[in-house]
Amino acid sequence: MNKFDWLGPSRKPSEPHREHVATFWTLRGPSERDLTCSAVKVATGLELRTQYGPEDIVATELFRGKGANEELVERADVLRLALLRKGFRQIARV
Repeated sequence: MNKFDWLGPSRKPSEPHREHVATFWTLRGPSERDLTCSAVKVATGLELRTQYGPEDIVATELFRGKGANEELVERADVLRLALLRKGFRQIARV
């Protein structure tokens, strides 16, 4: 067994940086669960996140570089329209 004492005390890895930027929409699906789409700033760019809850992430998409904000907003709207066509319905935010 190797000893790595010379590396110093082991540290718990830090949580990745995430900052909620905006929530675009919440739709209710045929299963009566609410699906939310939001933008999250992460270390590598902007992430478009679709999720049923904090621990139930359905999809993420990363946007970087010039025009990332506009591309992200456009993609969120495309997703919303596609889900509405599939039977999801828009619900009011509280």
